[in-house]
Amino acid sequence: MKAARPGWRTPSPGWTDAVEDAISASMSRRWFAPILVGSLVVLGSGCALFQAFLGGKRPELTFRDVRLTSWSLDSVDLELVYELSNPYDVALTLHEVAYQLEVEGRRIASGKPKKGLSIRGRGKQILRFPATVHFLDVVPVVTELFSKKSLSYRASGSLGVKTPLGIVALPLSRSGSIAVPRLPKVEITDLSSPRITASGAEFSLGLRILNDNEFPVSLDVLEWSFLVDRASLASGKVGQTAVGGGGAREVRIPIRIGLAGASQAVQRLVSGQQTSVALTGNLRSGRVVAPIDARRLLRAGSR
Repeated sequence: MKAARPGWRTPSPGWTDAVEDAISASMSRRWFAPILVGSLVVLGSGCALFQAFLGGKRPELTFRDVRLTSWSLDSVDLELVYELSNPYDVALTLHEVAYQLEVEGRRIASGKPKKGLSIRGRGKQILRFPATVHFLDVVPVVTELFSKKSLSYRASGSLGVKTPLGIVALPLSRSGSIAVPRLPKVEITDLSSPRITASGAEFSLGLRILNDNEFPVSLDVLEWSFLVDRASLASGKVGQTAVGGGGAREVRIPIRIGLAGASQAVQRLVSGQQTSVALTGNLRSGRVVAPIDARRLLRAGSR
């Protein structure tokens, strides 16, 4: 065994372990710092999104309008319009749609937006819920239906929107009323002077059909009976007739009356004296069959 050099000490047994620990700690710090920074960046980003979600930023469903797209006497096409807003930078997906429409407490078949619809980041999407309301399905009696000014409706349901943090449920609720159309009015305007023939007397009766609705009305047929002093003397039909919204339509119908055994009222009418006349019957438009009853005291040949 060689003698130790002057001034040199033999390392103690624990010295080498200390050196190894120091080197290991230095390397650990060198790797740990970037990993820690990266983890904080990812965690911070996730926390920001989570805090934004919890802080009130969430998809918003806003009611915009009830649009009445098509009217007739027996039905109306309508759609409820909503707007869905996306507050996030990423696109969202319409995941679930639960919706129902009731009119006067009766459930009405209706459409709804398709699932899977995408709403772009920071964007807005219009959602439409269409339905056709057949008035007689809601109020089956014509006279009761047209005695009402409006029908109440209620829309309810929810939307499920898929977000980065899961499905968000947005409630949907809206109530309101739908105006009931007004039946056209039929008025007697005049009766022409009679044309006497071998078989009787021929007249031309003037009618005015008034439409107080904002939309056009199409009448499939007008079935009528002509009465003089409450006795029915003639009957017939007027074919399909259209009346513009807020407008009127003049119609003339031929009247033929037999004079054999004519009553005093008919004789007064033919002779040009003032007489009470009436037109009764029904007007038909779609599924609506409504009564008409127009009366007037007039002289033949004058308005």
